[in-house]
Amino acid sequence: MWECEAAEGPGAPDQFPQRPRLRVLAALDCIDHVAAFEEDTPETLIRALQPDVFVKGGDYTEETLPEAALVRSLGGDIRFVPFSDDRSTTGIIERIRASASGRRRSTRAKSTPRKAPAT
Repeated sequence: MWECEAAEGPGAPDQFPQRPRLRVLAALDCIDHVAAFEEDTPETLIRALQPDVFVKGGDYTEETLPEAALVRSLGGDIRFVPFSDDRSTTGIIERIRASASGRRRSTRAKSTPRKAPAT
């Protein structure tokens, strides 16, 4: 089971809506279930699905994961995917914006002024 929170918190980019993110994860062969939820934790889903493996991002630890005790009590294993700053959605969008901003400045700087018409 791969859990995807409905809200990623303040400042989270909205350029990558939840449904396409869920589709990408669901397309992976190693993923059995992808679920979105609106509660603060996915405990209701965990009780219903009783996952063999529960995966979270590497920005969590078992100590900071509220649902860890429940997953373990149901016999599930908890795995953490290493967090990668260069692959976060926010980081990607920031690099795109910075690149676009740099191109606009360099384009303006490289533009050649028009010559006055000959009289």
